[in-house]
Amino acid sequence: MKKNQITFDMIYDVVTKKCKSKKVLKKNQPIIIMVIFHTFPDVLSDLNNYFLTAKTYVNTTSHLAVAAAKLAILNPLVTGSAEAWDVIYPASVGDNSTHNNRTKRNILIGKIEHCLLDIYDNIPADLWTVDDRSALRRPLKAVTHTHSTVYPNAPTIEVNNIQHLGITLKMVNPATPGSQQVPAKQHMHLETCIGAAGLADADIPWAGGEEVTHFLHSIHFSEVQVGKTAYFRVCYESTRKERSVYSAICKAVIA
Repeated sequence: MKKNQITFDMIYDVVTKKCKSKKVLKKNQPIIIMVIFHTFPDVLSDLNNYFLTAKTYVNTTSHLAVAAAKLAILNPLVTGSAEAWDVIYPASVGDNSTHNNRTKRNILIGKIEHCLLDIYDNIPADLWTVDDRSALRRPLKAVTHTHSTVYPNAPTIEVNNIQHLGITLKMVNPATPGSQQVPAKQHMHLETCIGAAGLADADIPWAGGEEVTHFLHSIHFSEVQVGKTAYFRVCYESTRKERSVYSAICKAVIA
């Protein structure tokens, strides 16, 4: 790859603004393109292709030296069983899809993305080639960073699905309700509390939390927690760990 060459099939979202003035660009004047990049595509058909390609790639590209134990977790999630992605995904789209299969698909998305990110994060930087980064959508990070600031609003949060020992949450930006993307240079900080029903908002003992990067997020529970109430709230968090206001509290009974 030549210096400064852009691999356009790696760019997920390009944001451009039309120039409203009648000024003419000077010769050799650069045009600035703002790029928002995501490893995992948001379009389901593209995500399907990515999961199948990435699974094959990390299994067959020996120089990446992916640990066998990590592949043993990833592989059965993607192929090789009746509950794997290559079976559930086709049954979860189209006119004949069922709610149960769509729920299974959403849960699998979270599990597979988590496995792949764990694999990528544990590959030493010097083992990656340009082809690897292109195939797996993992470009080199910029040398210089522009920090984000506090986001002006919180995500909305709602229960998308409840099943035995599992709750799937849906979180979107109310400023862009038609998009599934997290705002640029932000991620979501989700806090969960499990307790008795009917706790007042001020009495909920929030503790810790977890980073969430996808608009659908599944949380799993144990048998001893069945019948208790799970309380959730979420905020945006910038690259400097600056948090937005929190969302309204969402709650659901664990089944």
